[in-house]
Amino acid sequence: SPNELKLFLEYAKKYGNITEYTLVLLLAYSGIRKGEAMGLKWSDINFNKNEITINKTRDSLGVRSPKTQNSYRTINIDPDVIRQLERYEKWCIETKLSYGIKHNPKKDFVFMNDSANPIHSYYVNIFFYKLYNLFQEHGIKMKRITPHGLRHTHATILIDMLVPPGDIAYRLGNTIEMIYKVYAHKFKKQNSEAAILFGKAVKHAIG
Repeated sequence: SPNELKLFLEYAKKYGNITEYTLVLLLAYSGIRKGEAMGLKWSDINFNKNEITINKTRDSLGVRSPKTQNSYRTINIDPDVIRQLERYEKWCIETKLSYGIKHNPKKDFVFMNDSANPIHSYYVNIFFYKLYNLFQEHGIKMKRITPHGLRHTHATILIDMLVPPGDIAYRLGNTIEMIYKVYAHKFKKQNSEAAILFGKAVKHAIG
């Protein structure tokens, strides 16, 4: 839910380092896949237009083309996330300089560790596990979530906000058919609520 996601992000900011928090924030607000985030280079981010372009994925096997043809996309990102990415880039530049490395937006991957090396796929998984344990320690009932789970959270929140399925499919890099298939239960509930809202609108219309 939005409330749970807000709490999740608050914990990520409080207990994570700048790379962990920035990555989690981007995953939550964009719905992109973990591999797509790991494959991002600074040149894929348009800070002026608040956009990111997905054109590759990266994991333990290396860099390759995105999962499907629909995965190639340019999506808008919330300005707050863009500002966090700007702060993060400054940290990356300073960290690289401390190792005598020059920042190269066209070649450098966005997400790196404290040693100025691109993060591995298990990097974010470990952080998610850490957050889950913290919730347990603090007595907070929170379902265990994976990086891919944030993708589903992004989609379900948009569905609840009545965002058109086509727009959701585009953001996720999926087909509309896949969105309907995976989130059929959400659309069924949405359809029922739409009927109720329509009835209320007509009944309360001023003639």
